[in-house]
Amino acid sequence: MGSVEEKDVAHALVFSGDVNPMDCEICLVSWTRECLELFKDIQSYASKESFLAIPTASLRSVFEINVEGLLLIRPYAGMKYDELGYAARSGQSKPFLIARNIDSLAGVIGECVDDWVDNHLLPFMERYELPDTLRDNLFSLLDSEKLFRPQVDKFNLLPWEQAGNGTATPGFSFHGYSITANDIARFLEGVEIFPELPPVMRVVGSDLGSNRAELMTPIIDDFQEVGLFSLVCSISIETLPTVSRPIVYINCHRRRWVSSLKEGYSHNKNARSYLFDEENHRAYPFDMKKMKNDGADWNWEPDEAFDALAKRFDLERTDDIDGLLRLKSNHGARIGIRHSFSSDGGGYGGKNKMGAGVTERDRIDAFSVIAKSLKPLGFTVFESFQKISNAKQFLKEAAISYLDPITLSMNIDSDKESLSESEAEVDSDDVSELKDLVDSIESDWVDMIAKHQDKHGDQVSLKKAEKVKSMSDLNQAIIAKCFPGKRKLVMLVVCQDQRQQSTIKYILDKIFGDSVEVVSALLPSNVHGPKATLPGTELKLNDRLQQRKETWEAFLETVLKNHHIDMCLVQADEYYSVNGKISRDDDVNKVAAKIAFSSHSGIPVQYLKPLNTSIRNRVKQLEDYLNRIRSASYDLVFGHHGIVPAIPDSTSEYFSDTATQPEHIYGIASLMVNKRAGSAARSEVAVATRISTQSGVPQVKLCHFGREIHVTEWLDYRTAIQYLCSRYNSKISLGNNKGALKREDIYRKFSESIFKEANKVNGIVYLDAERVRSLSPWIADTKVESQGTGLFAAYSQLRVVRVRHQAPQIMVEKYRDGYLSPTSCKRIFKVDDGDLPIYWSLGLPLTQTKRGVSTYRAVELSGGKRDPHLKQAPTPNSVEFVVLSMPEGDSSDQIVQYTTSLRVGVLQANFARFVSKPAPLFIMGKIREYFEL
Repeated sequence: MGSVEEKDVAHALVFSGDVNPMDCEICLVSWTRECLELFKDIQSYASKESFLAIPTASLRSVFEINVEGLLLIRPYAGMKYDELGYAARSGQSKPFLIARNIDSLAGVIGECVDDWVDNHLLPFMERYELPDTLRDNLFSLLDSEKLFRPQVDKFNLLPWEQAGNGTATPGFSFHGYSITANDIARFLEGVEIFPELPPVMRVVGSDLGSNRAELMTPIIDDFQEVGLFSLVCSISIETLPTVSRPIVYINCHRRRWVSSLKEGYSHNKNARSYLFDEENHRAYPFDMKKMKNDGADWNWEPDEAFDALAKRFDLERTDDIDGLLRLKSNHGARIGIRHSFSSDGGGYGGKNKMGAGVTERDRIDAFSVIAKSLKPLGFTVFESFQKISNAKQFLKEAAISYLDPITLSMNIDSDKESLSESEAEVDSDDVSELKDLVDSIESDWVDMIAKHQDKHGDQVSLKKAEKVKSMSDLNQAIIAKCFPGKRKLVMLVVCQDQRQQSTIKYILDKIFGDSVEVVSALLPSNVHGPKATLPGTELKLNDRLQQRKETWEAFLETVLKNHHIDMCLVQADEYYSVNGKISRDDDVNKVAAKIAFSSHSGIPVQYLKPLNTSIRNRVKQLEDYLNRIRSASYDLVFGHHGIVPAIPDSTSEYFSDTATQPEHIYGIASLMVNKRAGSAARSEVAVATRISTQSGVPQVKLCHFGREIHVTEWLDYRTAIQYLCSRYNSKISLGNNKGALKREDIYRKFSESIFKEANKVNGIVYLDAERVRSLSPWIADTKVESQGTGLFAAYSQLRVVRVRHQAPQIMVEKYRDGYLSPTSCKRIFKVDDGDLPIYWSLGLPLTQTKRGVSTYRAVELSGGKRDPHLKQAPTPNSVEFVVLSMPEGDSSDQIVQYTTSLRVGVLQANFARFVSKPAPLFIMGKIREYFEL
């Protein structure tokens, strides 16, 4: 056995203060009131017939290219349409640009504005025949130099000041976050962060108000048969409540690029793109937009920002859209168009098979270089944390999330004799291949169970022959416990033909046994297919939605005459061949089905794609299909009902004293969505969940504002879905901030009602701190107070934990026989600084790799040289917990161990061992899915 050394290292830095403060002289540039009024008039005239936006993207690019020391620029260069009116009326213009100050900066900005006006704004005004008076007013402002107003300021970049509760706060208003992150990135541009790769480039022009900056390598094209990619390092400035120093977090990820740009590249209509200026170590962003040409065909075109970049870097304009990717200038500039996970459909031919994520080895190497590079400036590695004991896991309940369809291997031949007449149509060759497939999966499953058996002893003391069946038995036990009063669940399976129905029914029977009864029906006509092939082609989206919805409702009424339905699984194609062309399913179709079923009877709906015939290997084709059936059915039976079966065992473990044991655990959050269909646009609702610690059964309470505050009773999950779906075409909101009762007040009253209830039952309340920043300033870092004071002082038995994804990446730097072989693993760390208990909970990543391998280079390990790992790499799964309130005598360590255990055992489609948030907050995801319909 070789020697092993290991150390936990957080990829975070702090400014030590051992050297002189970092001074920063900056220039803030704002538009004048006269300028804003003119831009408002130009925008209004341009939008009279159809909305046309001022070409602000080109202005951003002109600034990014020419302003040396540019740190930040506001979205739309401070000319966002809905902000122009208020700014023009009030004269209160926020800075639209911040840069390091130099003597000639005002002159450079003036030249940029002149360039933009001549080459972009005036052509825009002429193209759309805007009145000459607007052009005259523009020239008048240019001549009088009254378009913009520069203001020079000087402040300490670091160290920061402190709020009243001791939390670090930037000396220069909120912009201090953005300035600090981008100034640190400015120091690192041109540094070889990733060994054996060229220096990184800084992505120029971060949005003002963000706390993040990016550094990116040039495009790595050594593995073109797999895909193109770059490594990206993000630098973010974070604060911890009551901790006096800001923390600099370093994180890495892989950005994939397309190698060919076709019409079907992406379902999205925008694709983020970059021009790489390797000579000056800068990367400039622009957008590719999906446009319709005169022939009504979709095509991709760069936005106006590219025109400014092309001029600066001598790039030719090309009509061949793929030619854009091959453009190179005399300056060495190169174009990259970001690949997204939605890019692999719609006929796109240049699929990028490169996995996402960056291995631990590359993360550690990059962080080490960054820490060394920034040390002379006064930065040191953050080490004020300690490891505490991990949360216990309950394999019996959690292992179900790893269920593979291995149950199919049990008596598959004898089962064929008992199939119904329709089921017997399954081809015998398919059954044989199916048996071979599930036999191999069973072998892998048994090996995994054996490893757990060595560790947990009698907890997995089943014989090999019983292990497969135990998974189906466990499913049935969970359903019996979490659906009280039901003899069995009834699932409606809707497919295009009977053969598909038979296959799905057979697999579901093996997964759930007698606990789920499957009722099947054929897909009704005119509910799926491309827009052009369905009735109502000429109708607008809302009218097509209503038409499809009515068809589904008529179908549902027929089904409900003969059956009580608990849930519905629909298998339908996503693409169809029409006149030799591949067309996508109309966007409203799935939405209409979900609204019809859920608003009518609270029936949740899950969609399943058919067998993927593009996978040529028959075994892989079957494996893909079986896994998707398994995932869809788990998501439908458990996920769409918010079921978390592991909670009772975990509660008994961590709260053995029944007098202090929580009766319920709660989650509180706000959901704000842009409606995918219907007449309502953005909607918002406050949501609370309540999960019984005895059964794991959830309930939901909703709050919104009309003429008065509406708060529901505690609803079961299906009723909550029905409540929201029945209002799909109505705007739901928490009000606004103009009246006497503001959104913040409504959310706080709702939260306090949950606190009062939870206090009576020893409850634990989990607060989502990410999507409610404007609603709950009382839990912000600078506002929270020490234990026993402030808002929670009135609730002596209340436990409150604030939750957010703001934990640094923590790696185990492990050396085996002298070779670095780091890993990501489950850990809980307690931060030593501050007056509140702060914890970082690290869950197991979804994927694992060979320890010590690199994403892009061959490395030497104790077992020999290892090639680059091009597949999916582990993504650290870390969450921050802050205990804001707990009864006297409670242990914050114990509360956080229990909280971490609530990240395990959630039954979901992707089978991650650790979910992103504790169960009371995580299960809100399905509520959100139905709310945004």
